[in-house]
Amino acid sequence: MSRTNCAFGVLLILLLDLSTLWSEGPSTPGSVKVLEQIKAHQQGIALWWTGNAGWLIKADRLLIGIDLDLEAAEKIAIPPVSANDLASLLDLAFVTHHHGDHFNEPTLKGLAQGKQCTFVLPQTCVLRASEIGLDHSQLRICAQYTRETILPSR
Repeated sequence: MSRTNCAFGVLLILLLDLSTLWSEGPSTPGSVKVLEQIKAHQQGIALWWTGNAGWLIKADRLLIGIDLDLEAAEKIAIPPVSANDLASLLDLAFVTHHHGDHFNEPTLKGLAQGKQCTFVLPQTCVLRASEIGLDHSQLRICAQYTRETILPSR
């Protein structure tokens, strides 16, 4: 079995085995419900889809966001939680690349207001992060990997 297939299989099993919490619908009460779930979760792993490519993962008391785009404008469904709600809760925010639905400027600005979040992003996003006012002390720069550097051919 290839490393890619193995990694995909492990991820699929993990997702199926998780005690998963999902948000539904574009309503404000749903947003309150998800925020309450995030705050209440203290042990184990929980997962929330925030729309598009965005995910929130809580492992015990550590809250991690991946490619969060929490702006309601032009969305079919309103995100289940806002950047302002998460600003004081989010520990790590991963940005995979520069596209606006992954590096969402209003969301990142809102998250930075909490002053506790660390942003992990590729070198290609550093200048833009500085331009929108993210504090350099909150940034962790990761190398941009290609398939070849992650899974070298044998």
